Amino acid sequence: MNQTIQQSINSKTTSNHSNNIVNRLCSNWSTRATVRNGEFVETPEPFFDPDMKDFPEYMLPFNKHPQYQNAALEKRQLVETLSWISWNKRVVDTEELVISPALIAIMNGDTDLKITGVDRMAIRQTLVDEYFHSHMHEIAVGITVRGRDISEDIVSSLNRPACVYRTYKKAAESLETDWEKDIARLAWCVVGELSIYEFLGKVSADPNIQPASSSLLKLHERDEAAHASLIGQIMRDHFHEFGDSQKQCFVKHLPLAMDGFSQEDWVVWQDILELAEIDDAKQIVFDMKHDSKTPDNIPLLRSYQKVESFCSDLNIKL
Repeated sequence: MNQTIQQSINSKTTSNHSNNIVNRLCSNWSTRATVRNGEFVETPEPFFDPDMKDFPEYMLPFNKHPQYQNAALEKRQLVETLSWISWNKRVVDTEELVISPALIAIMNGDTDLKITGVDRMAIRQTLVDEYFHSHMHEIAVGITVRGRDISEDIVSSLNRPACVYRTYKKAAESLETDWEKDIARLAWCVVGELSIYEFLGKVSADPNIQPASSSLLKLHERDEAAHASLIGQIMRDHFHEFGDSQKQCFVKHLPLAMDGFSQEDWVVWQDILELAEIDDAKQIVFDMKHDSKTPDNIPLLRSYQKVESFCSDLNIKL
């Protein structure tokens, strides 16, 4: 068979497959998406159990540090509560400060990508999902604050932007044009959409956390699994539309985005320990940050396999 004809057939087969993915997820949005299907309970306070954990101990990188272990039980409980509140902020900041602005930019034509038809509709649906997720997480934080009788002043002190946004902003400082900043943010967005469902699962999988929190996270996870397929496929389908400069900018920032999304946020961990009045908070964080046995990144193996697969499909060398 003529090679050109075979390539044309392969291209059409791939295009049909990708269109099927986006079409299917777009058409069943009203039944699969939490914002549409009515599965999220707005006021789940009866599910709050004061004897259950607010945050998994194994996700506290300093949990085994002797000075932390010697702290009063009430203070360690407060650390777990503040960690849950801060973790929700990290999720919301990822969606509101990174993912949503990047998706809006490609819809508005601020990049070379030409997003029309069902792809545009799918991204619009994704944006609606993301803002509803922020609403869900705000409710979850409110339940915890009321259940633990935490001062709003303490909660408002956890106002540092999440590291995923801070790493993007640091990268953007060296970029001269708006389109470069948009493309860099898109790299962070793609990594986020391919990874956030596993990040959510790190907490939802713990059987000891609050049932209302676990329920919320599993609903969010399900939405994000769909987003990973949607955004990944739409980017595969439109990547060829990038001019050389925008393509190079996107590829350059992917590894930075991967590090930014998964890294431990030592600055925020110190904020949390200090707010809970843990003695020697700064020293505890210093010790753990410089301990060779303590990883600097949250392990997101499945997610980064997805990123690597995405890059392989597009012949991107990380």
